[in-house]
Amino acid sequence: MNEPDENRRNHLGSLRTALRESEERILRRICPALKIEDDISLLSLTPLHEFTDLFPDTHILAIRGPGFERIELPPVGSVTLIALRPSNPDATVVELSPRSNGLREVLASNWNLLPDLSPVQLAKFILTTHTTGVVDHEVLTDMTSLDASSRRDEGFVLNQNARRIINSSPAKTFTSVSSNSFSIHALTLYGWMHEKQELGVTDITVFNDGDYQIGDRRTICDPVFDEIPRIWY
Repeated sequence: MNEPDENRRNHLGSLRTALRESEERILRRICPALKIEDDISLLSLTPLHEFTDLFPDTHILAIRGPGFERIELPPVGSVTLIALRPSNPDATVVELSPRSNGLREVLASNWNLLPDLSPVQLAKFILTTHTTGVVDHEVLTDMTSLDASSRRDEGFVLNQNARRIINSSPAKTFTSVSSNSFSIHALTLYGWMHEKQELGVTDITVFNDGDYQIGDRRTICDPVFDEIPRIWY
């Protein structure tokens, strides 16, 4: 087994242990801060697998239940995101939402690691945390991601304008670093659930104190697809 696989296995192992040993403690500690008055039995705590190994010492989890500000489909429900450091879960559970400082805390504590992280995964994490609904971003590696075979197999058909742009534009997701800031230039599809039609670039700047800014979006093409598969939620 190579080193990345071993590190991921260890990370998943510590996550499973943290959840097994402290799920009820985490829920009881975070619920008052979130002003949750419902029975704790109505809540569930699960890892977000797309961010499982993003940060080496921080687990990104979802609490699902009634009354949260983030809408989730399917099924119709709501969710809030938290960050947990398994080495000391009672002291380091923070909510990740636009109205909290949790994202800033996570970015500040991992500041030195940001240049080494996947820019696509990191951009998706920040944009997911920053939004609260089902209108969100799909972060793309580059233009060829629009015409991937898996997307075609699902029934997405690009329009001719989008095809011309794919062949002529070098746009991609990439990062840049300065002495006190780290920037991600994220190429994304933006829109509702799987019906995302707006292709553009969103700039994300993270400062060394964890503060961040999401800049004005630059649209490249809208709409992108002639055909989108029907999915019933």
